[in-house]
Amino acid sequence: MPVETCSLLGFEFRADRRDFQADGRHWRELFGGSLDSGPGLGASICCPPAAYVAFRCLMAASAITILVMRLVYAPDGWSWLLYFNHWIALLATFYFTLAAALSFVAVHTSGGATSGPPMAVVFCNLAYGGLVPGSIVSALASGLVFYHWSDLFDDANKGITDCATTFGLCGMALLDLIINRQPYYASFHALAGCLLCWGYAIFTITCYFTDITDAVGHRYIYPELAWAVPLRGGGSVTGSKLLAMNIFLVTPLLNYGYWFLMWARRRVFLSTKSDGLAV
Repeated sequence: MPVETCSLLGFEFRADRRDFQADGRHWRELFGGSLDSGPGLGASICCPPAAYVAFRCLMAASAITILVMRLVYAPDGWSWLLYFNHWIALLATFYFTLAAALSFVAVHTSGGATSGPPMAVVFCNLAYGGLVPGSIVSALASGLVFYHWSDLFDDANKGITDCATTFGLCGMALLDLIINRQPYYASFHALAGCLLCWGYAIFTITCYFTDITDAVGHRYIYPELAWAVPLRGGGSVTGSKLLAMNIFLVTPLLNYGYWFLMWARRRVFLSTKSDGLAV
């Protein structure tokens, strides 16, 4: 069984990378445009190209607005960068802005297939891959664990704004996932999401052991991730810490598993269909 599992993982990994490179050659189609000549992917968007560019620009403007609101409402100083929801705000701004620019270029300029995905497309897809599970993790953690808004904000309105923008970014990421034509591969996009979420969990531990403190001198970023408090603390201490660890570690893994199985099933179906036509 382990041999077959490793073989399947390796096959899907290679297939994901191959398909990502092939899709990257037709990035204009994936971002709402079309090719001048030659066979294309047949990619289609659910709205006219001009409307799609407008949608992407609206998403970019919304992400920038949310980032500015967070910069205004969050504590002063470099400690702003410690919090995961701020990481997601930065990532969302980068992704939606770059995606809007690529969609504008794809729709309003002409060109054919390229030899591979341009670096801007690669970076955009990495951000896309991290944003989907990252925004879900941020929303789950904020709603179920990190709800001590008074620790971060000096009045309730600012806390409500932070909560609303956290869930707003999650909604934007999922809406973009539904509407866009960019494939989401387990071994590229979902893997980037795993690295983002797991990397942040490691970052919180690193901050504790390097004596990094927040704006008010805490050695932890979130009370629920105060690593000086053992898991055997009991009650809400144990429950909150275990829930936070599961959200950051398991959620991106479930995202990876979903896309892995989805693409594996699709490839088996296409292979079976191709064999049937050959007969």
